[in-house]
Amino acid sequence: MDVDRHDSTPEASSSESGSDKEPEVGYTEPQGAPPKSHRKECREADAFIAALQTASLDKSGLSPDVLNRLRNPPREPRPITAVERAGIRMYLARGDASEANYADNRAAFLELHPGDPIPSYEAIKNLVAEITGVSAIRTEMCADTCVAFTGPFENCLECPRCKKPRYDPVEFERGRRVPRRTFLTFPLGPQLQAMWASPENARLM
Repeated sequence: MDVDRHDSTPEASSSESGSDKEPEVGYTEPQGAPPKSHRKECREADAFIAALQTASLDKSGLSPDVLNRLRNPPREPRPITAVERAGIRMYLARGDASEANYADNRAAFLELHPGDPIPSYEAIKNLVAEITGVSAIRTEMCADTCVAFTGPFENCLECPRCKKPRYDPVEFERGRRVPRRTFLTFPLGPQLQAMWASPENARLM
């Protein structure tokens, strides 16, 4: 008796069914970053990377005086008078108190010691910056804190996320650019330099 025989082994069936499919291994996508990003988020990230690659002290936002101090640090501490020291102690002790609070304390001190003029709040603030070399960089940001207007957003007049205006609309109509919100950054370089400027701190470091 003749019997039709069909090879139905698993090996044969899998070979036949997969003969016209792409191999599971051996396929790779092109390597490396694309020459030009297509997604907006990727383009923004690329722009920030490019800004970091070309960053320099001259483009940091630091004042010329601070830059000069960084490149040519003082060799000895600046002498401080007794009234300046008292003003600095009042300035540092105020914690979260307001500028008006410092002014009130200063006025009370001057009533008691009119011959010892404690420097004004602004003068002491500038003196601390002069002694330490530490000053803040003020950067404009979105009113809702979405982004900082730096890097690819440096010239934006509105937030690229929420579309709120960068500047106060009323003042902007008058030709004045008053940012609606800013934040402060204290660069590391001047802080380290200030720590090394003190003989006591230098020994501890």
